[in-house]
Amino acid sequence: MKGFNAYFAWFNKGTSHVQLQQYVDAAIAYDQAFSIYATLDIAKRPYRMLWYQTGPYKSYYYSARYADVINLAKITLDSVSGGPYLEESLYWRGMAYYMAGKTDLAIDDYRNALNIHPQWIPATQALQDLGVQP
Repeated sequence: MKGFNAYFAWFNKGTSHVQLQQYVDAAIAYDQAFSIYATLDIAKRPYRMLWYQTGPYKSYYYSARYADVINLAKITLDSVSGGPYLEESLYWRGMAYYMAGKTDLAIDDYRNALNIHPQWIPATQALQDLGVQP
């Protein structure tokens, strides 16, 4: 199995593991998917996948791979022209920043998520958990 079919198969395997809360196995599957993704023709890559799918963030986060969450969110956010519009990517990067001891950056990401999606419960709760007003 090569190319797009292999990428989607591994990505979907990762997503299935996330649904089963098997985060380490999910992260391994996503690693395989992303290694295949890197070999795809740049013009044809499905770069919008993480605009709608948050499984990789969850798998890396719950596997304590915070740097991978941060890097993946940066790549995803950089894929959007005109500014950050993906509150989920900001939220998960904020979660990873917090775990990496970068609380100020986490707060910035949570607030930016709320600028996109006002009163969004996950970002609001994250700020409240830090004792910060949204």
